[in-house]
Amino acid sequence: MKLCGIIAVITLGLSGCATTNSAPTTSSVANGTIKTASLCDANKEQNPSITPIIRVEPKYPVKAAKAGLGGYVIMDFDVTKNGKTSNIRVTESYPSDLFVSAAKASLSKWLYKPAVEDGKTVASKCLNVRLDFRLG
Repeated sequence: MKLCGIIAVITLGLSGCATTNSAPTTSSVANGTIKTASLCDANKEQNPSITPIIRVEPKYPVKAAKAGLGGYVIMDFDVTKNGKTSNIRVTESYPSDLFVSAAKASLSKWLYKPAVEDGKTVASKCLNVRLDFRLG
């Protein structure tokens, strides 16, 4: 009964979710995991001054909740000099692409404290995050 209430709340939250689409470069599927070659592997930034100041939790997909499924999505992204996420690219997801839309919609709403160089805010490229989806 508790799951029915959760699903009802999730359903209301799903209306109006926007996603950012990007074409994968190379992808492979193994054991339900989709992996896409990252465009950032060689030059990922590890800047400790880049920290999220607003994190919007992803909406749990109704289909996944009804089936009792969990999973994850790993994404590369950039942060503009205004702290907004951009160029969101999925590099791995499990199972399949079940959680991709919810993960991208969530990350697109995050806001970061941008990096500062010479007293000015600057954009950061090739950051990485993993969002896990678990029930209860």
